[in-house]
Amino acid sequence: MPNIATVNGIAEDNIATHNGGTAALYTSKNGDTWVHWEPMVATGGTITTSGDYKIHTFTGGGTFNITTLGSDANLQYLVVGGGGGSSGGGGGAGGYRANSGFSVSATSYTIVVGGGGAKGSSDGAQGTAGQVSSFSSITGAVGGSGGAFTSPYGTGGAGGSGGGGSNHASGLGGAGNTPSTSPSQGNAGGIGGSDGLTWTNAGGGGGASGTGFAPTGAHNSYASTVGGHGGVGTANSISGSSLYYAGGGAGGGDHGSSPGLGGSGVGGNSGFDGGGAIYATTPTAYRGGGGGGARRTARRTAGATGVVVLRYKYQ
Repeated sequence: MPNIATVNGIAEDNIATHNGGTAALYTSKNGDTWVHWEPMVATGGTITTSGDYKIHTFTGGGTFNITTLGSDANLQYLVVGGGGGSSGGGGGAGGYRANSGFSVSATSYTIVVGGGGAKGSSDGAQGTAGQVSSFSSITGAVGGSGGAFTSPYGTGGAGGSGGGGSNHASGLGGAGNTPSTSPSQGNAGGIGGSDGLTWTNAGGGGGASGTGFAPTGAHNSYASTVGGHGGVGTANSISGSSLYYAGGGAGGGDHGSSPGLGGSGVGGNSGFDGGGAIYATTPTAYRGGGGGGARRTARRTAGATGVVVLRYKYQ
């Protein structure tokens, strides 16, 4: 028999009486089953609402505790790992995992939120990878580290998205979607300057929806050299507003007229040295973006902390 959800457009739970009896007392009417919907009840993180949905946002580790499973044992999740720290190359974005219809139980789930990786500690040092974020069986991988300005550390680190390749060493971008997930959690970083001349720029870190870019411009002069832009992130409305997550950090350079841009405004913009020092910008907090690269340590930035967001229907 079909379930009765409404009567003349009124939800059955809102019907107070029927022929003198409350709706909750009836299991069926004329052979049709009454449905008494029960919401999920849970604690943990920062709790907000959007329409009929309750949202739990974790910007640090914690516990998601389901005290009442309710009629619908499914929720939507967003898990983003910590972004990679930069060196010459931009940091890769943290792994991006998102889906709906994830089945849960009335139990406690440990939430891990990955921190961003540190920038390279010297001009020739590699950045460090971000840290993983996780909820239940879902893990957002580390953001790959940006490749060092000088060889032999020119290749960007692998991760959810890979770090950008280095400057002078013409380093390759780090591999993305590592470890492999379906759908992919990220993309590779961009290659560094490849002309082998004195003034070169680095590649951008990969993002959730795009590979990091190679640098552009005349690398053998002060003229219009631009570090590789960071790979684009992915928009998600789980919070109730459409926001971008997991954009790659831009690659830095020796000289240039403009910085490379972080992916989707989430990864850090890059810095460079020529024509007056420009400092890289910090990636957006709690979005898992990669750090903006630069030749000099002081002008680089670390990766951003990731995030875990859970959403379910509560009314």
